[in-house]
Amino acid sequence: MGIVVREEAEFCADPVSLSFARAEVVDFTMPLTILYSRIFAGRGRPEIDPWGFLFAPLAPLVWVAILTTMLMLPVVMFLLSSSFSRNDYKHDNWTSNSFSLFRILLQQDYMVSGWWWRRLVFAVWMLMSLVLVKSYAGTLMSVLAVRHIEQPYQTLRDLLDSPSTTMIWQSNSKVVEYIKSVESGIYREVAETESRGGIKYQTLFEVFHSADTLVRRGDHVLINNEIIISMIVSRDVSKTGRCDFYLSRERLLPSALALIGQKNSPLVPVISRMVMSITEAGLYYQWIKQQIPNFTTCSFPPTKITVSTSLSVENLWGMFVLLVTGLTLSALIFCLEIIAHRIFPV
Repeated sequence: MGIVVREEAEFCADPVSLSFARAEVVDFTMPLTILYSRIFAGRGRPEIDPWGFLFAPLAPLVWVAILTTMLMLPVVMFLLSSSFSRNDYKHDNWTSNSFSLFRILLQQDYMVSGWWWRRLVFAVWMLMSLVLVKSYAGTLMSVLAVRHIEQPYQTLRDLLDSPSTTMIWQSNSKVVEYIKSVESGIYREVAETESRGGIKYQTLFEVFHSADTLVRRGDHVLINNEIIISMIVSRDVSKTGRCDFYLSRERLLPSALALIGQKNSPLVPVISRMVMSITEAGLYYQWIKQQIPNFTTCSFPPTKITVSTSLSVENLWGMFVLLVTGLTLSALIFCLEIIAHRIFPV
């Protein structure tokens, strides 16, 4: 750009980000593209959700429907008992009916006796429970094969809420100058993290090296424009054949890229028309794809993958915690019943 300003060259064929200060000394052509900055971070290791057996097989609304049905059926049975067996409805036990319905839901044996309507209610509940249990069991086996890959940093706010993570910014860039100049807002909060060591400023060469070491390790993230990130992704995917990184959904700090020419140069309008033709035909993005292969591999990496492996305690510890908790509560209640019986003998 300095050569153009000193009038040693008519124009510069290398795209330059547009700014007010630069527009005062050079003329810009039509923009080639709008460039954004993104958060570039390492993907986490595939992990299984230990509590997935509760809400993954059945949606929360299904659990609510089951609980509501188990609360309503004893009421229905009480109303039917009062209508069809007036002599016995006072002896109809709401608690006993609730536990009976729960036993059927858990596929335990139960013998139904009494009036035809009672058998009909339990028969319908048995069919419903059978469908629910089989659906739950089938879906659970699929859920246990799913591994979750964390992608926690999607916005700048996520980074600010994680003080243990260090941000890497390219030094002497237009973006860094803007962040240091703002006086309020989220970018001011980002600039203030430098005082506690939350920011590292690195040259372009150091950025490429840090992406392969610090960012891959997981305790650092890189914030840079999409072109630089695409080059890093292209190099890594071409070398390893896999995607170990992800890009944030949030796009930051848009910047227009354009060619520059001398102030009031007659070449700038001509070049602008050529730039417009290139962008309208999609040639610019086609050239980017040819020069930077595999750069779209990490654009939308999956957050869930399916694996085929044997189950271990690491996969099922949530179930064991629930089992031990239930047995502990049962033993505690049993001991309280014994103590209560000795204190207040019947």
